[in-house]
Amino acid sequence: MATISINEATVSKLVGENGAFQIEEIETVNGNQWTRRYTVWSKAVAPEVGTLVTVTGQLSTKAREYTASNGDAKVAVDVNINEPLWKQIDNETVTVEIIETPF
Repeated sequence: MATISINEATVSKLVGENGAFQIEEIETVNGNQWTRRYTVWSKAVAPEVGTLVTVTGQLSTKAREYTASNGDAKVAVDVNINEPLWKQIDNETVTVEIIETPF
């Protein structure tokens, strides 16, 4: 199974009552923006909606069929992160010191 790391994503909703949550990240390519959504399956206490997080875990996907509002059959792919390690990112400025190495 592949490992995935998502940096600086926003918690967009809570999923169920067991600590699972959905995160979103905005991608921009050639001036076009779209939202990528991932469901993080965790049994720990979920972060609050709107929290900025970094998540690493096992990537899994699942195709599902659904009927659109116009009656057409559609296929969507759910992207999940299992066995996650996540941390909340504070909205504080971080000072980084660059150290020169002799080699």
